[in-house]
Amino acid sequence: DVWAKNPLRRLSPHAHYEVVVIKPADKSNEASRAEVSLRPSAVSGKALAEDEKRPAKVSDLKVGQKVAGYVVNSNAKGVFVALSRTVTGRVRLQALGEGFVTGE
Repeated sequence: DVWAKNPLRRLSPHAHYEVVVIKPADKSNEASRAEVSLRPSAVSGKALAEDEKRPAKVSDLKVGQKVAGYVVNSNAKGVFVALSRTVTGRVRLQALGEGFVTGE
């Protein structure tokens, strides 16, 4: 269960996938959608390794902690990175560098 660099590459339209429901659809809104996950640990019921757990709330984060995420938006206020389904972080524009951060 690691975040894939290009997660859509392995998914094909009209193919069937086993998923697990994370959040059911809003019953008061017929147009709402349920949130589901393709993560193998969620689908197969395996426990996540400690380094794979995503923060459920901001208080789960600690200064200096390394967390994987993906860019969901950028604008004049900064770059917004999804750290989990429920936590998004912001990188201020002045904190951005010219290059990429690579794995160790």
